[in-house]
Amino acid sequence: MKTTVPFFTALLCFSLLLCFSANATPVTDNLLTETPTGEYTGCFVQYTDGTIKKFTTLKLVTKVFKTPHLVADDSIIIYANELKAYQNEKSYAVAQIEFGNGKKTYVAKDVLPGFAVRVAKGYLTVFSIKYYNGQNITEKLFVQQGEGTAISPCTAEQVEALVKDNNDAMAIISANNKNLTGIKKILAAVEVFNSSKLLSKN
Repeated sequence: MKTTVPFFTALLCFSLLLCFSANATPVTDNLLTETPTGEYTGCFVQYTDGTIKKFTTLKLVTKVFKTPHLVADDSIIIYANELKAYQNEKSYAVAQIEFGNGKKTYVAKDVLPGFAVRVAKGYLTVFSIKYYNGQNITEKLFVQQGEGTAISPCTAEQVEALVKDNNDAMAIISANNKNLTGIKKILAAVEVFNSSKLLSKN
């Protein structure tokens, strides 16, 4: 099985490059619907005390002049300060208080204010935070290496150090592709790296 790993990772790398070149957004498809134990159960919230509660539906409400909140099963209102994490039909999000050296944000775009969305999961898990920098909405990535470890700011240099032993991921980092720059390049390299780690275990 080990002899097939380079072929599959190269194929995955090529597919990712095609998707990004076509201005597709495959990253959002990688938001996994899992509980912290890895078992699929649909929507849930994890309260600040660690308690997990499952729901049939969990909707984000961000109306003007109202505090953004979640509505569970069309009747239960849940506010951001009650939660460590939550998962609805669109994404899995984690409170930024779990991050190291992170600046808490208050932009409610597809997520509760002060939360980050998971955009890649595997050996390297990546979270995305969007915030207003005074002029525009800016996106910043945070990375976690393995479960239960610290979540820290993610830079191209840091990702290069983490994937340095993977030729396919390094090829993406060093590629001069104007359609694959910045955040897209980091996420593509992480996806290839995670996929190769998964394949090498099988």
